[in-house]
Amino acid sequence: MSSPFTIIDDRDKNSVSYTGTWVVGGSSHETDATVSSSLTVGDSFKVFFAGTSIGVYGTLDATSAGVQSAYTIDDGSPANVTVPESSSGADRFKQLFWQSDALSNTTHTLTVTMRKVNGVPGGDGEGTIWFDYFNVTGSADRAPGSRKKIDLAAIIAPVIVVVVLAILCGGLLLRRRRHRQQRYNDKDGNPGIEPFVTPTPMRASPLLAVPAAGHRPSKFRPVSDDIDPPMSSPASSQSRSSNKTLRPAASLADLKRQQRDAVSSHRGGVAAPAPAIPVQPESIQHVDSGIRELDPAAVAAPVEFPPVYTPH
Repeated sequence: MSSPFTIIDDRDKNSVSYTGTWVVGGSSHETDATVSSSLTVGDSFKVFFAGTSIGVYGTLDATSAGVQSAYTIDDGSPANVTVPESSSGADRFKQLFWQSDALSNTTHTLTVTMRKVNGVPGGDGEGTIWFDYFNVTGSADRAPGSRKKIDLAAIIAPVIVVVVLAILCGGLLLRRRRHRQQRYNDKDGNPGIEPFVTPTPMRASPLLAVPAAGHRPSKFRPVSDDIDPPMSSPASSQSRSSNKTLRPAASLADLKRQQRDAVSSHRGGVAAPAPAIPVQPESIQHVDSGIRELDPAAVAAPVEFPPVYTPH
């Protein structure tokens, strides 16, 4: 179980600050074998503590009677204390000089000032009082907690600084990398890959293909001559229309020759010459029925029509 009291020694540099000419002494009967005293009126010291009250303890002897000192808490009024007469001439150790009233459990400052001393300054050191230690009440649970908070803040602050610096450095490196990538894309003409972009298919003609630059057009043409290529002029359409019109054949052999020439013309390409149209002879009107022999070798034969029958 922790003690409800905290002892602050007169030589504790972290809690006690002296102003003026103070002499250090001490014996084995005193706390930490140290005491502090002054023979100069106006000399003072401050005690910084956290608690609900504080008591001042020290050493008195036969020459301390009538010595006066003042005690002030924070900005309050000073309390003047005079050492009473003593019937004993022996030294008295760990005597209570002054005790404060109840205080709020927070940090405070005690100021002690020498008001009156006995003897001559610079003498043998008699005629004053000796301050030994200060007993603080109610600071046992508060002081360690304050130290923990201070230590935790001291640890967290550098960590936060390191994290912030790491984030800044990472951001700068990422920005520099993106800048270099952008310069690379601009230099090589590589715009990068754009995600989620659906390419638009090109609509190609099922019969006609546009030749690429530097390539000769294909010698094959569409089978059907009824489909004209786009952007055709009226003159070219009329020419093709006149070329594809076949005159009536004179015989079956002539019809087959025309078909064979038409196939050869398609296979030969666009530049192939059109087949020659033979001169048709005059037609023959028969007056009797019968079977007649066809001459396959004949170049041009007259068109023969069957006889005309009239009803009786």
